[in-house]
Amino acid sequence: MRDDQRRFERQDLSRLSLVVFVDDAYRRTGCDFVRTLDLSLGGVALRAKKPIPVGARLVLRLDRESGEPVIVAGEVRHAEQAEDGHHAGVEFVFPPRTVDLNAIIEAEAA
Repeated sequence: MRDDQRRFERQDLSRLSLVVFVDDAYRRTGCDFVRTLDLSLGGVALRAKKPIPVGARLVLRLDRESGEPVIVAGEVRHAEQAEDGHHAGVEFVFPPRTVDLNAIIEAEAA
């Protein structure tokens, strides 16, 4: 998807984050650490050591600068292998309170 087709502006965000993979009933099926690449109100781009399949459901912990976590749920919409690992684009399935994501985005922009 081209940048001009995106619904939300992206903000670079490089953080080590815990991702928990879940099934359709949101029961844990696995977990791993990933690195966030960027964040918007609609989703997040991730880099992982292992491939993350398209359609995978996950719950991601994003730590704010204050250390307070924001928990988001999403579904992988696209994935590809890159030179630095495996990249995945995650769309938030039911976004958390918008104010929490705005705080992370604004802190990174400052």
